[in-house]
Amino acid sequence: MNIELLKYIPIVGEKHLAVVLIRLEKRYLVSYKVAVREDGGLWISTSSTKVGNSNGKDHYMEAFRSDSSYENEEIRNFISNEIERIQSQGAPS
Repeated sequence: MNIELLKYIPIVGEKHLAVVLIRLEKRYLVSYKVAVREDGGLWISTSSTKVGNSNGKDHYMEAFRSDSSYENEEIRNFISNEIERIQSQGAPS
């Protein structure tokens, strides 16, 4: 899979660490939000839309995802590695 990082936008003062814009297969532009989980790892997700509520729990649908769980993991790993690279170069967090 061809993945390119186009933009890294740090977010200050919000629950998200950053927003990244990637290009997939030299064809699709997709933005992902990145937050730090309680265990210190990264939570990486596309934007989502609330699609309902049942038993007091909200349900959401992602704006984009591959039908392959392997590709979804490959995308998230790429983003995680790029964020580590950017942060090691002294980018604001």
